[in-house]
Amino acid sequence: MNVILFSDSEEMKERFLPLQRSRAVDFSLLPCSSLKRGLKEAPREAFVYVDVSGYGRESKERILKYLKVYGKRRYGIVDPEGSVCDIGTLFLDGASDYVGRSFDGQITPRRVRGALALRAQMLEDAGSHKKTLVEDGYILSGSDWRRMRSGQEYTFCLMYIELEDKRQLMRTLSDDLIGAADNSFRSYVERTVTQNNGKVWMWNDFEGIVLFPFDGRRCEAVLMCFGLMLSRTVYSVENPHFNTLLSFSICLHLGNTVYRRIGDTGTIVSDSVNTVFNLGRKFGEPGNFYVTGEVLAYAPKGMEGCFLPVGRFEGFEVLRMRLPV
Repeated sequence: MNVILFSDSEEMKERFLPLQRSRAVDFSLLPCSSLKRGLKEAPREAFVYVDVSGYGRESKERILKYLKVYGKRRYGIVDPEGSVCDIGTLFLDGASDYVGRSFDGQITPRRVRGALALRAQMLEDAGSHKKTLVEDGYILSGSDWRRMRSGQEYTFCLMYIELEDKRQLMRTLSDDLIGAADNSFRSYVERTVTQNNGKVWMWNDFEGIVLFPFDGRRCEAVLMCFGLMLSRTVYSVENPHFNTLLSFSICLHLGNTVYRRIGDTGTIVSDSVNTVFNLGRKFGEPGNFYVTGEVLAYAPKGMEGCFLPVGRFEGFEVLRMRLPV
């Protein structure tokens, strides 16, 4: 068993004495300054402990992000000062051990074996989940737009949004005001979705399609759409182009489409894009937020009770947000 500790603390050396003395453990102690180089050179089977007490706040955040990528291997966090606020996130990001401020014992081979077993179980569960996703026909796009290639098919969380009474607005406003109002509405949507890693992909006359990458874990866009629905009145009051309270409809669906860059989408043929368009135009009632069952399965925990089933559309279960009275 190969264990590496990155630390500059003399106290930590004492905590890891059982590993140093064990014949079953190949133990190495390295300075924090050699962390990145040491991780790259570490044997793939090694279990790595990183003492974060030697880093400032910003450096610590960078290190934890780096370890998240490294989390495809095995690592634990040593935090004698208790400076990590959200310990649960460490495990979600790939860590399988946490040595915090309240721990006053020593790290033993048994503890490391337990952490290794936990990591193995996490990888097994992730592999099983990934297999299910593949069987369901999902092509995970990840969360990094820079890695997506134009012309390739991916699974996205597809959002359709449409301003209500747009035809009335287009009849009553001048061409200049129509253009300004449309730009204002699009900019409002764009600012909101960009903050949540989304992109306005198609747009035409107060309605559009937004793409959110799907990593196989969660559809965070559900929570963002909740916020949009609840802030409609504020947007109406603050917008100078409209003399009335505005309302818009939103639909979310999880499906596949060929990805092309914005402005190059005219030849896209996608059942999923058609489904979310038609769900908004043909099924939904004005001023509501709808999700398909595929989306709700990956919504943030606790949001299931915020939706009511309202039927099926094109073979998909559809649910509507419970709007406040």
